[in-house]
Amino acid sequence: MNWLKKSIRHKLIILTLLSIIVPISVSIAVNYHYTKQSLYEQSVHENTNLIAQGTADAASHMNAINRASLSLYDNPGLSKALEEGNVTNMEEIVFLELQTILRSSGDIAKVYLYAAKDNLSYLMESDFLKKRAGKSENFRLPATPYSANITPVHQSTDYGMNQFPFVASAPVISFQRGLYRVPTTEVTGFLSIDIKLDSFRRIDAQMNESREDEVYLLDKNGSVIYATDETQIGRTLRSSWVDSVWSQTTASGNIEVDKNDNPAIVFYGKIKTPYMEWVLLKRISHQHLYANAQRITLVNLSVSALCVLVSVIAIVLVAFNISEPLKRLIRHINRMHTGRFDASIHMDRSDEIGILARRFQSLMDRINQLIRGEYKLKMANQVSQIKMLQAQINPHFMNNTLQSIGTAALEADAPRVYDMVSALGKMMHYSMNTKELIVELFKEVEHVRFYLELQRIRYDGMFDYELDIDPDTLHFVIPKMTLQPIVENYFKHQLHVQGGFIRISAFFKEERLYICVEDNGEGMEDERLMRISSQLDSVSDEAEDHGGQIGLINVLQRLRLYYGRGTRITVANMKPSGFRVTLIIPKKEIEVRSE
Repeated sequence: MNWLKKSIRHKLIILTLLSIIVPISVSIAVNYHYTKQSLYEQSVHENTNLIAQGTADAASHMNAINRASLSLYDNPGLSKALEEGNVTNMEEIVFLELQTILRSSGDIAKVYLYAAKDNLSYLMESDFLKKRAGKSENFRLPATPYSANITPVHQSTDYGMNQFPFVASAPVISFQRGLYRVPTTEVTGFLSIDIKLDSFRRIDAQMNESREDEVYLLDKNGSVIYATDETQIGRTLRSSWVDSVWSQTTASGNIEVDKNDNPAIVFYGKIKTPYMEWVLLKRISHQHLYANAQRITLVNLSVSALCVLVSVIAIVLVAFNISEPLKRLIRHINRMHTGRFDASIHMDRSDEIGILARRFQSLMDRINQLIRGEYKLKMANQVSQIKMLQAQINPHFMNNTLQSIGTAALEADAPRVYDMVSALGKMMHYSMNTKELIVELFKEVEHVRFYLELQRIRYDGMFDYELDIDPDTLHFVIPKMTLQPIVENYFKHQLHVQGGFIRISAFFKEERLYICVEDNGEGMEDERLMRISSQLDSVSDEAEDHGGQIGLINVLQRLRLYYGRGTRITVANMKPSGFRVTLIIPKKEIEVRSE
């Protein structure tokens, strides 16, 4: 809490915000509670009516199927034929009766009849009557005579009939009953009616318009007759909240379930007839039930946040008018600690704070002048160091002397001598031009080419060379006379026999410029290689006098004067023989220098 004790601005803002936020928060909490209660009561009223309507529709639908299954008893001729085993003489009547049952409901897919005396099976499907001898295995005679049973959901079958005309299989429930010689318990046949699930989909659509709730129709064993998530149809739903519903003594109502993990309210309506015992469920999660309350609360929060924002703006304006001048001075003092002395303080005040700000600005300006002077002096010293390093590299030859030698060579009909002198003259002109401290890479490569041509003449073709320069690198700048000292090492240490080779390449890789000088010489002893690598890793950024010798250390110092410590030089032996020197310069540093 020290930050609160040390700032008047913080105290003013915090206390004022508390006086605004606390009452608003209490108001929103109370409003949210009453909104939830209102939504709960509304949901109970609406869904109780929906469950009542849904159970009535489901019961009515199944009762109609039950009545249709009993219609065979209304035809005395067919009943007598079933009792006496004379159905084959009444197949037209069988066709009409089964067709009547099929057409009694649009949700009936198939009607199967087995005549026990005749041992014949009939299947009415799509107004087409199929017939075969024998009994289907897909039938379970109800335990109680004259009663019916309903199977769990399964894929419809052809009851062993041929598949013409072909009808695609679909999930159905089968309403099955035995046929008896009235009033005895002698079985005369079986009747099975396959019922599609479309009627239950319509009930679901009426009860669950938003499709965000879960509607289930279950039998006593927990088998799913229908569910909003149709992948669950036919499965057994085993859950504690389902058991809680079955344990309720009332035919309909609602209970709260899963109060800890996924709280929800479940509305239920039980359907009980002599041939079935089902329950219709609608599960509504609290998240969906109270979504409107959350939206209203969000609106209230948004309005409250806007009010708080307006209050904050007003508070902050007052607080800033009191404390901002001092805060600005503190920020400028902090900038001084980080080495930033170029920032200006603009404060049009005539009080004591204004006087303090102007005196502080004067002090910063004075310090900034001293730093700039020191910086310019250091840069001048660095330029002088670079020129001295170049002076170590550049032997001074007289251009007029070279021109005289070239003229004499032409007069003596010695073009080879002239070529040598011309190349040497270009080299000397390049190296003696002190106006250019950094040059584009292609100039440096051209200078090294002249040098290599002179060396080829000197060594009478003992070596060849290759220049592999990526065109994208040609116009990036490097310090003048960077490559020649590295190439010279080849002739000092590596060229001993005929067949020598030196290769110079330049390319970009991973945002760095790589310049490699490779040869096929004998390489370097491991001990000396490690010593040179260590010296290159520990070299300082300041130029040092190395006894008039120009080597890798001097080259690295010159590069770092321009491009910083991100620049490196590595050395390595090559397999099976040879030596490589690699210059690595950050690309972004080169681009900055190029600009």
